Amino acid sequence: MPTVVGVAFKKAGKVYNFGTNGLELREGMNVIAHTKRGWKMGMVVTNPKEITEEEIIGDFCEVDRIATRADMEKVKRHPAIAAEHFKVCEQKIAEHGLPMRLLSAELSFDESMITFFFAAENRVDFRELVRDVAGAIHLKVQLMQIGVRDEAKLIGGYGSCGRQLCCSLFMSDLSVSVSMKMAKDQSLFLNPAKFSGCCGKLMCCLKFENEFYSQMQSALPAVGVYLNTDKGVCKVKEYNYIAGTAILVGEEGSSFTVPLAKLNMEGLCRKHGIHTENCDENCQTVDVERLRELGVMTLKKDEEETPFTIPSYDGSTSISFDFPEEEPESEGKASKKKHRRRQSASKNGNNQKMPKGPKPFTMGGDDSPDLGIVFRDLKDEANQAKKKKKHRPSKKNKPGAPGSPEQKDTANE
Repeated sequence: MPTVVGVAFKKAGKVYNFGTNGLELREGMNVIAHTKRGWKMGMVVTNPKEITEEEIIGDFCEVDRIATRADMEKVKRHPAIAAEHFKVCEQKIAEHGLPMRLLSAELSFDESMITFFFAAENRVDFRELVRDVAGAIHLKVQLMQIGVRDEAKLIGGYGSCGRQLCCSLFMSDLSVSVSMKMAKDQSLFLNPAKFSGCCGKLMCCLKFENEFYSQMQSALPAVGVYLNTDKGVCKVKEYNYIAGTAILVGEEGSSFTVPLAKLNMEGLCRKHGIHTENCDENCQTVDVERLRELGVMTLKKDEEETPFTIPSYDGSTSISFDFPEEEPESEGKASKKKHRRRQSASKNGNNQKMPKGPKPFTMGGDDSPDLGIVFRDLKDEANQAKKKKKHRPSKKNKPGAPGSPEQKDTANE
């Protein structure tokens, strides 16, 4: 059986199996190997192991040699050279008017070939572009079109959780399949915009957590069954698998949260709950030992029922809250507060007398701020408007009236 090591050529890149070629290799060593993109320097990420012939996929290659210090100094110069060739390729793309976005450039170890990665909505005919770029930089040119997930991995960024993208941080294989069923199993609000990543696809972390949610769903009673509790017969409304709690609905319609460790589920039917008369041969009972292995049947000291109840939709149950009572302030403290407020008001010039009229509206207490809102009585304003005399033109000034300028002119004639 051949002995191989896992080699990655990028950070969080795909791991390839290479033969050891009789070299004593270990994890963390830099090696030189030949790939489809020419000679490249990679890092050993897995220690040597033996595999069977059936496990070999594709062409089996071997590591050429261990990288030296001179090889590492040579690789450090590659980003600057690739950046210059990147600008040349961008200019040629603009000249040809191709609908493509150039993302990055990668130079081979022997500096004989350069690979450009680009993104485009459709397939692009870049044969003429390759000839022009190769003639300008005098290297063998290779262009590769990548998808949106590979683009996000290549560019990097931060997700909605505030951490670096999983694909660019540690995921070496992007072939994981994520489906909407995983979001349903995790009780997420079915809005793709809420659990889509920077690439526009479903977030990869749904796949990481799906196994835990699947195990919990297969071990706990189904949502909708009835259980016997200290508060009587209650219906399971929802589970919080991370917190290890269940939301139950009582007979009066009130909802409350109970730790799973406080529920007696020994020998309970997962499908029908306490209604065992409906069970058949296919029904399964709750395995309490398995729940203990999953870590949801251990009650913490500070884990109790929630101190509030949620009202039902018909409004028959009222909301009750348990808040710590505040200690009443003594008369001395209250008088001191009033004195301080008066001093601050006098410093700010707010101790002026209020003008006549309706008093401003206040919130009621001594500690309440003065909003300066004035309420007007519409009836009083209407009565005052009626009392005002309406302006009427005098008869002397009215045209044609006796004593007006027009009448004087006619009299003189």
